[in-house]
Amino acid sequence: MTRLCSFRNFVLLEYKTDDEVTSVFNRLGKLKSKNHDLYHDDQKVGEYYTAIDFSEKYIKLSMITIYKEFRGNGYADMFMNQLVDAADELQMRIALTPSNDFGASKSRLTSWYRRYDFVPNSGRNKDFTVRETMIRKPK
Repeated sequence: MTRLCSFRNFVLLEYKTDDEVTSVFNRLGKLKSKNHDLYHDDQKVGEYYTAIDFSEKYIKLSMITIYKEFRGNGYADMFMNQLVDAADELQMRIALTPSNDFGASKSRLTSWYRRYDFVPNSGRNKDFTVRETMIRKPK
């Protein structure tokens, strides 16, 4: 089974067997950050910025932006559901830091991320391998 996490052109990781996943982790180590466009029905609705660290097995989500004219249609939820599903399947953590950048509300973002089982990266949940303030462990 080939696994693609994609709205249009972003592939989180493509593989067919568990051995291929292990091989990819061993070969790649760390993947550079990249900005990606978000599409729905061939319409660009936003963008996001990720970095994938295969050696530490985590995805850093730096930004999700849905353009104003497309907000309220569930596109960010669609993206996050795909990202969470792929991370769970690959047993990778997702780390991020909500902020007021790009016109967002940090408190609203924090609440939204909690719906996807993100927790503060502090106290008993502290993961010292990442700097981000919220983390989600795979299920």
